[in-house]
Amino acid sequence: MGEMKRAIAREQAAWSQSMQDEKRMRSTLDIAAAIIAAVRLARDLRQFVAHRGEPSMALFVFSAKASFSVPSSA
Repeated sequence: MGEMKRAIAREQAAWSQSMQDEKRMRSTLDIAAAIIAAVRLARDLRQFVAHRGEPSMALFVFSAKASFSVPSSA
């Protein structure tokens, strides 16, 4: 009986560790995607300013919406 409990505890600990690793990997990918999107937005905005002058807030919001796809929560 004790061996069975220890085996179950080891299995649960391994599962918990794998779930923690998966969450960490997912978080890392989310951060990397956000950085890439921010760099692209900054590059696009800098190019616009170089060709057109001062950016307006409307352009910034439009560019942000075009660069990011935000899932809607229904």
